[in-house]
Amino acid sequence: MHCLKNRYLISEISARGDSQAADELYRRYRQRIGGFARRLAGSDLEAEDIADEAIIAGLEAARTDRRPRQFTQWLLSVTHKLSQRHLRSRLRRAEMEAEAERPAVPGGAGTQLIRDEMAVLMERLLEELPEGARQVLELQHRENLSREEIARKLGIPITA
Repeated sequence: MHCLKNRYLISEISARGDSQAADELYRRYRQRIGGFARRLAGSDLEAEDIADEAIIAGLEAARTDRRPRQFTQWLLSVTHKLSQRHLRSRLRRAEMEAEAERPAVPGGAGTQLIRDEMAVLMERLLEELPEGARQVLELQHRENLSREEIARKLGIPITA
């Protein structure tokens, strides 16, 4: 029944740009998508941004011919992708901050020291992540596994 109501709301958004239908979809999914994003991102503030971005993408898709047939699954997939993007961005920022704080090493000496520092930093960042996100990143970066291999190893579906 819930699925039929979603289809009706999406059709109302598509056909008429119905703002009440859009508000209802937002209310219906905000908590669920926010909780999912929180588990993936590990940060309440980032989770709020991710959830809002995902729901806005869903509402924009509902207004076009790109309407997803399985709205809930599609919305969870978008949330997962956005969470991964935020995590990668957080890692890049931390790497850049570490690079800026590191004193210049004359003549390229100390390369091993830099690698050691980066390894320690990466370990600290990985420890802050939720278990599922940490497992995926470790398999991807330490074992150089593909998305398909990671999904098979962890027994999870591959999102588009």
